[in-house]
Amino acid sequence: MHRTPLVAPTSSARAPGLVAGGHGPFPASRVESSMTVLRSDRPALAASGRAGAFALLGLMSVGLLPVVAHAENFASLAPIDVTLPETVMHVDIVDSSREVIQYSGDQPIDVYRPDGSLWAGGFGTDDGFGTFTGSVNADQNGAWRIEISRQSIAWSLEVPGRTGGRVWSTDWRFDAGSFQESDGYTGSFYALTSGGALDRDAVVEMKFDGLAGYVFRLDGSDAGLINNNGRSVPDDGQRYRGRYPVYLEPPEIARRNPLTAEITDETLQVAEDTCDAVAPGAIDAFLEFTSNVDGTYHFICDLNKDGVFDLTDDADLHRIGEAITGVNRLRFDGMDNLGQPIANGSYECRVLLAVGELHYVAQDVETIFPGMRTYEYQSATTRRPLPMFWNDAEVQPNDVLMANDQPSLAASGAEGVDPGPYSDPPVPGINTRAWGRFTKNSKGNEAWMDTFSWVDATVSIVLDVNIVDGVSDTDGDGLLDIEETCIWGTDPNNPDTDGDTLDDGFEALLSPSDPLNPDTDGDCLWDNLEVRPDGSSPDTDGDGRRDVRDDDDDDDGIPTCEELYGYPDEDDGDAIQTQEELDADPRNDLDGDGVYNHRDLDSDGDTFSDQREGTADRDVDGRPDFLDPDTVGIGNATDGWFAGGCDNTGGRGVGWLGLVAGLALLGRRRHGRPSND
Repeated sequence: MHRTPLVAPTSSARAPGLVAGGHGPFPASRVESSMTVLRSDRPALAASGRAGAFALLGLMSVGLLPVVAHAENFASLAPIDVTLPETVMHVDIVDSSREVIQYSGDQPIDVYRPDGSLWAGGFGTDDGFGTFTGSVNADQNGAWRIEISRQSIAWSLEVPGRTGGRVWSTDWRFDAGSFQESDGYTGSFYALTSGGALDRDAVVEMKFDGLAGYVFRLDGSDAGLINNNGRSVPDDGQRYRGRYPVYLEPPEIARRNPLTAEITDETLQVAEDTCDAVAPGAIDAFLEFTSNVDGTYHFICDLNKDGVFDLTDDADLHRIGEAITGVNRLRFDGMDNLGQPIANGSYECRVLLAVGELHYVAQDVETIFPGMRTYEYQSATTRRPLPMFWNDAEVQPNDVLMANDQPSLAASGAEGVDPGPYSDPPVPGINTRAWGRFTKNSKGNEAWMDTFSWVDATVSIVLDVNIVDGVSDTDGDGLLDIEETCIWGTDPNNPDTDGDTLDDGFEALLSPSDPLNPDTDGDCLWDNLEVRPDGSSPDTDGDGRRDVRDDDDDDDGIPTCEELYGYPDEDDGDAIQTQEELDADPRNDLDGDGVYNHRDLDSDGDTFSDQREGTADRDVDGRPDFLDPDTVGIGNATDGWFAGGCDNTGGRGVGWLGLVAGLALLGRRRHGRPSND
């Protein structure tokens, strides 16, 4: 189907992470982030007395498990007290010919192979002091699944000889024991994100200072909460599933080789051929673009016309979703971020295509203070700052002053918040994403807080879109004005465009008739005479075509138009056919059997079918044989008897001269003329 493009031929801004012309949120400075060289692989981790004791228990597997200085275990999470049983952990095995998984913890575990088969249930030998230990002899490469059936306050998983992180989960669930600052987590998690293709990935580090959520979740995905377009929202039945593996240490299997995003062939086209505008709730548009990567797209429209494409402000439009390599197509319904129709007007829109996008979605986290920062982890000594974006408009009314007695930011702004060099101290609202004051109340309480960043991004050319009213029905005919203009072609100011006494909405939505043609089938009967009040139309001859779309209603081979005596509206000259006018001329039911000629297979009632008699006038009396019970007649043509409403010559009767002549000829035939019928 051909569609009218709405693309403005403006210049493209294809540099990754760059928006040309000063249109945020992606200035050039955001792309050219500096690298920071570090002295150590991980920041120092805070610890509390209670958590330290639990961590020590996890490491003290005397006689059965060697103490490993850098095991991935509960100590990495200090002072978080409990890993909840909803957490499903995984351990990467790279070389099953020589690698094992060593476990120590306060609960036995269920162990599953990468293919999903159970390796062992209730695994672990109790040392008599409540510590379960054991060694899993890996027989498959891949991610081994570890499930703990009850809350665990001490555990350790280790692959001896590893050089990087092996333990991960897509849905970490913790119980920190309180909202207090002393139980807040300071340290990092590492998300292994998509790099744009199956053999590409990137590592995004989430660096926390003061993560205090009591019972909370830590997940990562590429597009955030479903249907919320990167917005933070109250926890009122939201469903979310983490997609990306989140590691306790930089993942050893990471390639760290993301692609550079490129976007081409971007167009925005309306769904209807006859219209060049989007009508909220009525006429949609389709955005199409070609991507060279698997990633995340952002569709942003500058609704407030300030020249900034702000994906964190509800004054603009922001849609988010997964992009695939190749052609992408998405529907645009003309609604804003809050689901309300966008006001009439012309707007500029853009597509942003991101690689390695991570949405850290925190459920029920009351406080992150002084805040979190995001970096691309490139090596043990190099991190690249990644600007953070968020839109808290829906939860901001629940905000409390942070521990520094300042309110948290409701949004990051179009350019995001730059975390700056890795070694810089965290400053709330300046280089961190922060909220709360270590109490049970905050905008994060019973909410889903979305914070997102990406490793690389590019933007499309500007796309122009027109928005028109999609709710008005000016003439009250049941069709929206936009539907009349863009779909049906009817007059939005006239409820009956074709003047057949049937409303446009009735004909368009209920009846098989055409709202632009008073006589849809051209059979000299207007649609209002062939359509019932409920919108149906009979199928007199059962040929599968409704009478309103059948020009031979009784299928006798004679068009309906020729079986009528003129248009039914010829008497009063108002150019509107009515049922009363059709009934007013008895010749439209010549044999008086209650069935109109055009629906009667024997219109003149002479026992010979109309199809057999045909339209010839053998007695030249002005009446075709199928309407003449006596086909011999007097041989005098009388135009008043002409059948065929579409070629009416005027007379409604035979005229007195014609009648006298006819009677004379009839008398002669009765005195010896043979019959030809």
